[in-house]
Amino acid sequence: MKEMKQLFVSKTQYNNLQEECLIMLREFIGKYKWTLTEDKEQSDVIINIVEGRFFIEIFYDKSGEYLLQDVDQKFEIKARFYKCLASYTTKKLPWGMLQGIRPTKLVYKIYHRLAKKIVDTNKSNTNKSNIIDKKEEIINELENRYMVSREMAVLAIKVASFEQQYLPQTVIEASKKFSIYISIPFCPTRCHYCSFPANSISNWEDKMDEYVNGLISEMEAVLPKLFMDNQLSTIYIGGGTPTSLNVEQLDKLLGYITSTFPMNQVKEFTVEAGRPDTITIKKLKVLRKYGVLRISINPQSMNQTTLNIIGRKHSIDDIYKAYEMAKEIGFTRINMDLILGLPGESIEDVKYTFDRIKEIRPNEVTVHTLAIKRSSKIHEEIEKYHLPNDNEIKEMLNISRKVLTSELDYKPYYLYRQKNMMGSYENVGYCLNDNPCIYNMETMEEVLSIIAFGAGGITKLVDNKGKVTRIENVKNAQSYLERLDEMIERKNHKLG
Repeated sequence: MKEMKQLFVSKTQYNNLQEECLIMLREFIGKYKWTLTEDKEQSDVIINIVEGRFFIEIFYDKSGEYLLQDVDQKFEIKARFYKCLASYTTKKLPWGMLQGIRPTKLVYKIYHRLAKKIVDTNKSNTNKSNIIDKKEEIINELENRYMVSREMAVLAIKVASFEQQYLPQTVIEASKKFSIYISIPFCPTRCHYCSFPANSISNWEDKMDEYVNGLISEMEAVLPKLFMDNQLSTIYIGGGTPTSLNVEQLDKLLGYITSTFPMNQVKEFTVEAGRPDTITIKKLKVLRKYGVLRISINPQSMNQTTLNIIGRKHSIDDIYKAYEMAKEIGFTRINMDLILGLPGESIEDVKYTFDRIKEIRPNEVTVHTLAIKRSSKIHEEIEKYHLPNDNEIKEMLNISRKVLTSELDYKPYYLYRQKNMMGSYENVGYCLNDNPCIYNMETMEEVLSIIAFGAGGITKLVDNKGKVTRIENVKNAQSYLERLDEMIERKNHKLG
């Protein structure tokens, strides 16, 4: 068991300051189990804010006393705390003091401020600029103000610049469009790293027809008012594992979608098939029949021992078979998810996985860094697992970047981070031939509304000023069916 340590942060008017400092502390000194406390005298780390100044103490060593003078005082406290922890541990985090899951949003914010300055000082300038044109200025701010490493700053700029080609450039343009997410929260088994609301196929086999009917009822009650005045951009069916549905259930759901939705508007239709052990030739033919353009077949690792450790009940052969079946019947847009930092995996194991990816060359590869999620089995039984250290994670990520970008010419096109990621790194989606998943970029940048259906679905409404309003469906599939009228009312109330 990890030794318990305590952090004290004075209560202030700054939203979430205590939690954000706690996250930073865990990233720097992860060997302890950190909790917040209101008892300053018993704390191991202290941030005490008193009358326009604050004091930081780390393991009884007072790091300093600081005046609050920045316009953004919450930022000033976090920045100083980051610097004190970096000095104490002689360690730097790759993303510096950034904790949000969307680093590219900050790149856009800096870019738009710089672009506005150019317009204000030269009214006759009509040339359209690109994020890459302001690369050095953006890097300078990310490095000096937010302590982001140059490598990560360059990555964020590459991704944001790529996205600019595909996403609406104004909130007015974006406000006239929306995309749809449909949740199928079922899986053959629950992977040990997973915290998503996933229900075992074996427990739900007799109720899946009811779930599909519930989805259709929710869509029938909500969508007509959306289709009247807005343009549908993309459709994404995720989970869980959507191909947990049988052939008849898939046929019914996709049949409803394609007969009801304005499919002539849709730029991209994805079904995240996911688990190879749920994919059959009949299911793939149903997907093709209804015009699905893009699927995922997710190995996570190409090492059988690793798959066994993390609770995936399929074989490496199943991965190859599913991929070949999909190619055989005409799918050209296939994504594969991989996770770096899985229990028991070595650097050599990761090299082996990427050697196999070289052979397969799917259209997209999404590289995740393992996040230790609170409700996952790995978190609950962490002492049982051998996990790589920060240096090994860094080398694994270096291997992924070298193979995908240098050797195979994939481009990084979307990027996000999660809490409790190993090494405080990131997840990156890569694509070949400038053919990215548009939905992934839309949902990461929150530039247009995503209307979500099904258990665990989170609708995000983006207004014409860029403000995001969330409407969450309940996560539990049984509760979703029992409270379906409530889920419908929540959406219709917000949609007007």
